[in-house]
Amino acid sequence: MKKSTKKAAAGRAVFIAVCAALTVFFMLSGVFSDGGYSPEENRTLAERPEFSLDALLSGEALDPWEEWLKDNVPARSMIIRAGTAFKLATGEPGVGGVYRTAGGVLLPVLDPVDTPSDDEIASVAARYAGLADVCREAGSRLVYVGLRGQISEFIDEYPDWLCSRADWYDAVWRVFPDALRDAGVTFISGDDILTRDDYMRSDHHLTLPGAYKVYAAVCAELGVDALPEPEYRALPNPFNGSRSRRLYGLSDVTDSLLVCDLPAGLSTGGATVFALPANDTEPVTYDLYMGGDVAEEVIDTGRDGLPSVLVYGDSYTNAVECFVWQSFGVTYSYDLRHYDGSLADLVTRLRPDAVVCIRDDGSWLGTDGNGKVN
Repeated sequence: MKKSTKKAAAGRAVFIAVCAALTVFFMLSGVFSDGGYSPEENRTLAERPEFSLDALLSGEALDPWEEWLKDNVPARSMIIRAGTAFKLATGEPGVGGVYRTAGGVLLPVLDPVDTPSDDEIASVAARYAGLADVCREAGSRLVYVGLRGQISEFIDEYPDWLCSRADWYDAVWRVFPDALRDAGVTFISGDDILTRDDYMRSDHHLTLPGAYKVYAAVCAELGVDALPEPEYRALPNPFNGSRSRRLYGLSDVTDSLLVCDLPAGLSTGGATVFALPANDTEPVTYDLYMGGDVAEEVIDTGRDGLPSVLVYGDSYTNAVECFVWQSFGVTYSYDLRHYDGSLADLVTRLRPDAVVCIRDDGSWLGTDGNGKVN
């Protein structure tokens, strides 16, 4: 009987201790932040979950609270930044999933992937035959601008001991362009347009001068006059590149974002071409160009005598679109990752003179988002 009493007392003590700990935790949780966006990690942090006694007693509540604690502990960013600084100072490779090459380029640390067969690659390209048919029926011409991504452009700077997926990229470039042409699609190769200097070092995108080259090549293919290349000026603002921000801005590899004046007397139809910061110290990202990845944007310049164009693709289109609208009467821009509708329906409804897809090679084989063409 005494043993039973002692066990009951011990159980009550444990229960009281747990309740006290939870009470203190919930009282202190007010000093924790609650969710929000982490630009360094490019993700939304976990928000505080709702407390439920039933979920707590069943054990279901522990995981979401653990995730929230990890994401919102006080001074979290400062702690991670300090850890990043220490790792960089000690020469640890691959800090934050980023590798600094000997040539001064920030590249992602990659996991190995299976190299697709030639038939698998060709089957993805063949899907564009249907879209080409839709374009022809709408009186449009389909043009695919295939660019090397930053990984592919600087692939020779990966050391031998680090995965570069070189076989994957070699296979894609060997098969995909010709397979697209076989599907009735005009293919413009970035290799004929760009040089290494047209790529950023701390970010995976093109520079603004590189984007102009793509714009000029598209205009030449479509028989449209490209405006003369403008003079560029660098913003003094610190640039949070897609690679450098993962290192909390502590890398010695940096870029400056460039902008230029817009053509005088040419209307953007209210669209924002350069989303300029409020001051010279506010950090900027690649979203400065056309406001980033926007589902839909229409720029009507009011010049009815010029052809219309529909441009779609991932973020590589953003800087190019800063120029494209200047040579067309109406420019329709879409990012199908965020647009609720089909590309074929858009082409049929809008009937643009040209449909231009701009994608980097890392996304060519994707069949969702901007790769969803059926």
